[in-house]
Amino acid sequence: MCAMRIAYLVILYAAMKTLAETAPEPPKIELRGGATSTPDGFSVTFESDTGSMREPRGPISHWVALRVAAPRKIGEASLCECYFAAFDSHHRLLTTISIKPYSARDDAIQRYHIFNSEREFLRRATLSFTYCAPIGYIVKEYVVPLKDHLSAQN
Repeated sequence: MCAMRIAYLVILYAAMKTLAETAPEPPKIELRGGATSTPDGFSVTFESDTGSMREPRGPISHWVALRVAAPRKIGEASLCECYFAAFDSHHRLLTTISIKPYSARDDAIQRYHIFNSEREFLRRATLSFTYCAPIGYIVKEYVVPLKDHLSAQN
């Protein structure tokens, strides 16, 4: 009985490993030039606030607070992760941060996120929205360069 379980687990492991290795890379769609939507139903909206503050005896710091909205579903796929990626001035990845929703104005349609950052830091950052199929694998990823969505005053 134990040998049969082990054999079953080995076969299951091999099948899952083969499936993972042969699964196609999910498409990564980049919204360039200030684009906010795609033909398949993805859209993103931005609201922003700006401000400045001076540290005691330090330089003035300019910040931007963004609220971002994206559809919870595109077809059968659900929004499973939103993350912020920051890059240095040489386009090297500094960090990725998973962003959780802070409120839902319309639970059925959109998911909202907020964060604050230095303006120049945001100009070299992206937001990625990952959509997953009902069984959990990634179907599509939408990448939004934030520099294209910051106005001159931001």
